[in-house]
Amino acid sequence: MRSPSHPRRTIRGFQAARAVLAVGAFAVLILQSGTSPIPPVSGGSRLIALSLAMPGVGAGPLWLSLNASPDEICQWGQAVCSGGVDATRVTLGALATGSGVPAWPAVQVLFLLETTPYDGVADTQGIWSGACGYTSFVARAYPLCDESNGVPYFVANAANISQSIQQAHPSTQFTFGLVDFGATEDHYDDNNGIHHVWESGSTSTWPMNTTGWDPAPYSEYHVDVGGFVGANQFPDAVESTFVRNVLQDKPYLPGSNLTDNFLHSSSITALYGALYGAGVNWSDSTHHVIVVIGSTAPRAPSYTQNYCVSDTWWNWVDNANMGGRPTVWPPPTCVSNDTNVTSPSCEPAYQFNATFASPACVGWVSPTAADPTDSIAELAAKAPSCASSLGGNCTIDTIDLFDTSTDPQSIGWYSPAMDYNTTEGGIHNGSTAGSWWAVEDAQHVIRAGCELANATGGTWDGPVISSCGPNRAGTLLYVPHGPVALPTTSNPTLGVALENLGVGDPPDGLVARGGQGPLFTFVPYGGFRVDTRAGMTATCTSAHLPSGECQGGPTIVQKGSTTVLEWNWSQDTNVNDLYSGDRWTAEFYLVGQGPPFDTATPIDACFTAACDASESSSTSGLESEASFVAAVPTIGPGSVERESLPLVEVTVLAPYGQTSTTTPPSPPPAGGVPPPVPAPSAPPVPSPVGGVVISPVGIAAFSSLSAVAGVLGAAFAHVTLQRRAIRMRVPVGVARRGAGSRFDDAQEDPRLGRFG
Repeated sequence: MRSPSHPRRTIRGFQAARAVLAVGAFAVLILQSGTSPIPPVSGGSRLIALSLAMPGVGAGPLWLSLNASPDEICQWGQAVCSGGVDATRVTLGALATGSGVPAWPAVQVLFLLETTPYDGVADTQGIWSGACGYTSFVARAYPLCDESNGVPYFVANAANISQSIQQAHPSTQFTFGLVDFGATEDHYDDNNGIHHVWESGSTSTWPMNTTGWDPAPYSEYHVDVGGFVGANQFPDAVESTFVRNVLQDKPYLPGSNLTDNFLHSSSITALYGALYGAGVNWSDSTHHVIVVIGSTAPRAPSYTQNYCVSDTWWNWVDNANMGGRPTVWPPPTCVSNDTNVTSPSCEPAYQFNATFASPACVGWVSPTAADPTDSIAELAAKAPSCASSLGGNCTIDTIDLFDTSTDPQSIGWYSPAMDYNTTEGGIHNGSTAGSWWAVEDAQHVIRAGCELANATGGTWDGPVISSCGPNRAGTLLYVPHGPVALPTTSNPTLGVALENLGVGDPPDGLVARGGQGPLFTFVPYGGFRVDTRAGMTATCTSAHLPSGECQGGPTIVQKGSTTVLEWNWSQDTNVNDLYSGDRWTAEFYLVGQGPPFDTATPIDACFTAACDASESSSTSGLESEASFVAAVPTIGPGSVERESLPLVEVTVLAPYGQTSTTTPPSPPPAGGVPPPVPAPSAPPVPSPVGGVVISPVGIAAFSSLSAVAGVLGAAFAHVTLQRRAIRMRVPVGVARRGAGSRFDDAQEDPRLGRFG
């Protein structure tokens, strides 16, 4: 038993008593305001004190409150005392406060990586590699003219990409996935990994068999990382799937050259599958972001491409002249609406699996006449995996790489006039680098990426020579690809563009994220124990997180002889976070073993100054607390911060004429059914005096204000002296005092149980 002459208690009690005078006067003013009567507290004798105060702490992200009703109970297993019950109902509450930061709790990022030749994967080993003035012999060791190093950069820097995105959004939990796409199986796609090439002086083409792209359906849509992984796991996942299975451990894509498309791609098919979750494990408790990286236009009416001004047409015609025969003969026209066109404006249907296929002619940012119901921009809002995400949509970011396809001045557009003649089905236009058709092709690529990003709330980035509207200039500088077998893997401006990708419009007010352990922990103190047979509930409300995610009951953990209760806001780690205004309440029951009797004693192992003054300390090394990562940190970014639960004291009344007992606890009152759990109420508002919380009260139960004022003064003296609301935050791992209470499990005190 604490001595009445304890110096620390005497000084602090004196300071608190001075504040009671002001609080008592303030309470009289409240009574005079004519508010409703004080509701009775079931089974309790100090109804005024319990109705007026709910101790709480929290000047930071969380306001934590704790209450016990009644605050006088009989000894465990006994109902023979003035209180009449041997259990107290404990209400533990948390309110997220402060402005917080605008952030999603969790985001899944799916990269759609295009693999057409100019994206950095052209296989030019031993064959002609395009224009730029190379001879056919020298060119065999070089990439295509003005080929991007986009894919080699992505593969080599997957770790930096994923980690920089996570670091740019410290309050959001990111996971990453990958889909690759490229071949379209149209007129310029050989579809089977076979090069049709010719040697100088030869009279015919000869096939070079490779094992790159497989036949449909895998050539258009290939899921590499469908189960999203964290930033640290993403690079290994890219290496073990995309690099090993698609690139076959080479720095290029076997079979990829100018007999494959490079001005348009199957981007519509890839996006359709991604938006509908074909092979992709989207989670409803995350926001969904898709990042399209490439340098081509979609097959949609507004973005047609003219292959007659490209090296592909040059190779196509020359192959025919040397005795080879393209898959379509006569060669298709350059730009038209007939079926024999080099760049069709209708994406064909695609069978993703046995039960799921896309329709033909899906639009890009608006529906087409052939399919007036769907476009990629519309599906970003209404596809089930998007509509059910946290944001209610999918954000699509686009990055147009800097290469021949997006640079009309590149001499990769070189096309000698003698290679065009109407007898072979071509259109003789005499185009070359910087010509009207080259400019039109490049602009269609840029406009497609820009319009899709704008339509879905995403970001766009592209070459510095282009822009997406008046205020969105491109930032990507051209980086030469380097030798085919040893490509350049540095591209600083592309890295910055990926780091700054958009995540849509996140909600405001994220204040705290769940850490590695539970968000809330209650540790009983001294002779108090959790009654695990009685009801335990938890409720929560949020304006931003999905309903039904609340952890409805605690996790019960046994630490030695102590039963500890643990809660998270949600068992789904994606949404185990709190936004400003979020409310959480838990209800459970405590019983008291006693002794001491007839003395207000702490019920929770807490660590505020008030807890120290009442000599509460850890139990089994644990304390009652909230543990979280603050969105606006005070002790270092990403550090786990702790806030103590406030001090609450309950008196165990001595049995009439009986001594301490070890009889098991009796059932809860009212026939074993605990009192009904009250609906969550508004959190207490701290008063300017001493941290005491005042609730409106009336005077219906009393006949005179003077009598009420006297009772209130006594009640507040009890509450204030024992329950001062003081908050302290300490970093996890900081050693605390070693001395504990005589009720600690590890205490070796011969007086224990004999009350001194």
